[in-house]
Amino acid sequence: MPRLSANPAYFRSLRLSAFAPACLVSTLRNVGKVSLLLSLLGTLATNTLAQTVEPPRQEPIENLRRLDSDWQERLQPTGRQQPAPPRHVADAEAPPPSVTDDDLRQYPQLAEIVITASLHSQDWKTLAHVLHLYQQSPGHDPQLVRYGQGAILRQQRHHSAAIAQYRDMLNEDASLDYVRFDLAAMLFENKQYRDARTQFEATAGNETLPPSMRQLAQLYLNTIDQQQRVVPRLRLRLIHNSNVNQSGDERDIIFSNVILRKPLDAMPQSSWGTNYALILEQEANIGGNHFLAYDASVDGLRYTSLSGYDENAIALAFHYKNQTVSSWLALGPALQWQWLDGKRYSHGEGLNASIGHWFTPSVQVSTYARWLKRHYYDVRLRSYEGDTSSISPGLLWMITPRASLFAGLSYQRDSLAAPSESFRQRSINAGFATQLENGLNLNAFAQIGFRRYDAVDTLLHEWRKDRRFTTNLSIGHSQLTFAGFEPKLGLLYERVRSSHTALYTRRTRQWMLTLEKRF
Repeated sequence: MPRLSANPAYFRSLRLSAFAPACLVSTLRNVGKVSLLLSLLGTLATNTLAQTVEPPRQEPIENLRRLDSDWQERLQPTGRQQPAPPRHVADAEAPPPSVTDDDLRQYPQLAEIVITASLHSQDWKTLAHVLHLYQQSPGHDPQLVRYGQGAILRQQRHHSAAIAQYRDMLNEDASLDYVRFDLAAMLFENKQYRDARTQFEATAGNETLPPSMRQLAQLYLNTIDQQQRVVPRLRLRLIHNSNVNQSGDERDIIFSNVILRKPLDAMPQSSWGTNYALILEQEANIGGNHFLAYDASVDGLRYTSLSGYDENAIALAFHYKNQTVSSWLALGPALQWQWLDGKRYSHGEGLNASIGHWFTPSVQVSTYARWLKRHYYDVRLRSYEGDTSSISPGLLWMITPRASLFAGLSYQRDSLAAPSESFRQRSINAGFATQLENGLNLNAFAQIGFRRYDAVDTLLHEWRKDRRFTTNLSIGHSQLTFAGFEPKLGLLYERVRSSHTALYTRRTRQWMLTLEKRF
């Protein structure tokens, strides 16, 4: 049996398809909290008769943010934001051994045959066992040992160690073109795009290699370019909102034996509307596992009969990321601006952070955190200015390549100018996403939150506690596309049960027909 160092063509018999890179499967992003404040209230009256009164204060409107809650991105494949888990390959059934361990020690040529067969079949258990025996043979080839050990490390998602093994092989013998290709593929899987490009370019430009191998290297180079290009997304929605003004269900409010009656326009108002969003995303590898990235979006919401609640928003986020085949860490600033009814409404600045790790090819643990300082232009909303901080750890389980479950917790702290509007909310989150083989895809998310305010309500002089339930369902079909847009039908349902029932208890149903296209 020829030695690897003596005959690099030996690697051609290994056929690198057994070590093709992992498919890029995304993770789920932040399970965001939807801060939905209520608009209602009647002023105090001095008699005991029912009266129609005007609300004494305006409260923030958040319908636009409710359309694009962060949890949904976390359950949708993005293909870009997070590291991809490596391809899961089950250990092959090892055939009954036909030779003994002593035979393998005594005859290294026989061990080389078994090693090659194990690499072909991806029988990692047998490969590790035979490599151990092969190393005990006086005439073993160190290069073959490194190659097999690197393949095992790669399968175990220890890419840094595997890359080091293959670099050592090339440092000793730069003519091992198939090892170079495997090294490039591992660098690609490990998000080291710049280093991978160097190795793939060397392979693609090597005219002594088979055309099929050079073409495959070029495909990788094209994929690297695709991974780092600007990715535009356009989303169009037709919606029907049953509670555009986010008002409570009760019309009559009893306070100190006084019946206050809200005017009809202060009761829940429903309307049809349209929503558009243009999103731009890009990330660039600046060396090693380091990336710079940004996200930018422009959103608009228009109602047919309630134009006073039309919203527009611009959001920018910049990130530093460190990504590998199984982990990621991201941190960066965020800015946002919002307009209501064509007038400047609010602006904010903050920080976003996330960290995650694939403990197995199907189990991921992640944590998302956010801090935002919000300012309002309307002096009537100054009591709602302040800081919002949130953190949400979660567990994702990829049941199959087409189905995933998500569960997590979240904590949100709003520290606002008015203590009676400041609160702490603790929530339990759960989600499910699947895409059937026929193209049908289903997504579901639910959150149960418990919110307690810091101070007594300024009107009722009592502590306020809310129990909040939110669920979002969507259904679509990947084969039902129109000019590249995939339609999805969705329902958002929110129910707030407050200790101040008459003022703050409410429900909202919002139907959405969404068309989205990634360019």
